[in-house]
Amino acid sequence: MDGHNSSLVYIQYLSTVFDNIADGILLINIEGPNSYRLSMANKPYFAFSGYPEDSVGKKLPEFLTGESYTFLSRQFRKVIKTKKTVDYTRWADMPSGLRAINGRLVPIFSTTGECIQIAAILHDCTEQEQLREEVGHLRDTVRGIRSSI
Repeated sequence: MDGHNSSLVYIQYLSTVFDNIADGILLINIEGPNSYRLSMANKPYFAFSGYPEDSVGKKLPEFLTGESYTFLSRQFRKVIKTKKTVDYTRWADMPSGLRAINGRLVPIFSTTGECIQIAAILHDCTEQEQLREEVGHLRDTVRGIRSSI
């Protein structure tokens, strides 16, 4: 197999893996201070978020809500400044509805050590967070019943 064909097979392999991971995987280009563009995202991200696939290639404020963009910009600045991975958990208002997201933001560096991209790995943990809240409410109810006995 020549170099061109082996590259195509490799790209097809990566695409298959990329789109069959349960978590959302995004690649964000850093274009300047507070200027970020979505350069790539996998199918699971679009499925759980409800964002359209034509979001790829757009600057984040073109499709994110102001609150989401403000939060993510702050996290991106932290990644760029510290040059370290940043983890977060938050409720996010997405086109698919309110979602609980565990996020991991990983810096990607140029050969000169400059952070030029951020890989975002997003896990939709909405069901787990809803169950956690239900357990909390049940615990409070049981405590209330116990104290009234």
